[in-house]
Formats: sequence, structure tokens, C-alpha cells
Amino acid sequence: MDKKEDKLRIIVIVLMTISIFLGAVKMLYDKKETKSNDGEKFSLEYKKIPATNMFKYRTLEDANNLIENGSGYFFFCNKDIVNCENYALYLYEEAQDLALNTIYYIDIKKDKENSTDAYKKLNELLKDKTDSIDFPLSVVVNKKEIIGVNKITDEDYWTADNIEKFKIEIMGYMNKISSNMCNDECND
Repeated sequence: MDKKEDKLRIIVIVLMTISIFLGAVKMLYDKKETKSNDGEKFSLEYKKIPATNMFKYRTLEDANNLIENGSGYFFFCNKDIVNCENYALYLYEEAQDLALNTIYYIDIKKDKENSTDAYKKLNELLKDKTDSIDFPLSVVVNKKEIIGVNKITDEDYWTADNIEKFKIEIMGYMNKISSNMCNDECND
């Protein structure tokens, strides 16, 4: 009996080890899959942006945490708003020119409509920087300090002169944070 029990124990341990290993592999694969799909997903929602881009999806809760405790470029918008498409395009172009690896994208529409706790917290975080959260909205954070807020709600804003002004403002923000941003591996 002892030998049978020992063999059974060994088989159970081997099966459990294999299960744990396969679970870990699946978890790593799923994380990699999600990471690589952010750009593709963003390009499906924002047609002017190619599938290889720097936009990374985050929840509003995640964004609030990063705003309070880190550095980053945050883009709050909603794919159904025409102005968000233009804003995203010029934001993408400037980030590409400056080799900014990550822009956190937060679809804020439902949080705003439902006045969620996360939305209220964002209002509190931005109270000294803007009187209202309208989108498209960019928030730029450098070492826990909000260094810039930009929102352009007028769809007719995008003239050649205004695009240039927008890009100059955005470039300044991106230059201030690019040295503090981690590569993609430390953001996830």
C-alpha cells in the first residue's frame, strides 16, 4: 500500500505542477495578447490612427492612481465624438515625432454620464487646473505634479495655425515627461 500511495502522491504532484505551469503560461500569454491589442483596438475606434501606436487603454480608476502617484500623458475622450478623432490624430503625430512610448487612453464618457466616484475623484484632482472636465482632454503629469491640461471642445478649432499651436503646446508637455516615462514593460 505504501508504494501505491507514494506513486499516487507523485502523480498528483506532477499533475498539479503541470496545471500550475500551464496556468502561468496562459496568464503571460493573455497579458501579452492584451498589451499588443491596445494599439489595434484604438485604431479600430479612431480610424485615422494606425494599428501600431502608443495608446494604452486604462480605466479611470487606473488613471487617477497614476495621476496621483506617477508620470504620464493621459488622453480622455470617447470614440463617438468627432472632435476626439482629430485630437487623437494630432496627439499621435506629435508623440510619434518625439518617440513618446505611451499615451494612456481613457474612455470617460460613461464615467461622466454616471458621475461615478472615479469621475468625481478626477474632478478633485483637476480642480486647480480646469473648471470642468470636457473632452477631448489631455492631462500631463510629471512626478505626481500636473504640469498641463489641454482641452479643445470646438470642432472648428483645427485650422492650420491652431494645429501648429496645439502641437507646440503638446510637444512641450511631452518633452517634460518623456525622460520620466518607463518603457511599456513597467507601465503594465
